[in-house]
Amino acid sequence: MKRNMSKSLDRIAKEIRNRKRLDIVTFCDVLNLSPSTFYNYRKFITTRYHDIIYDNGEFVALESEELNATS
Repeated sequence: MKRNMSKSLDRIAKEIRNRKRLDIVTFCDVLNLSPSTFYNYRKFITTRYHDIIYDNGEFVALESEELNATS
């Protein structure tokens, strides 16, 4: 994976964890990324970061108890 894409994924994951939930409008506004990036990066984010899921059109950061329950 290219370094630039890796940095973008890390930045997105950090924002999701800080906010606990991140919808497409906030994603585009806060991260200054396009709506297509929200959908195109969905699989990368949910695969790379096991504490983040995609649910009802939002990225959701799981708490440690929730993460243990889903494992």
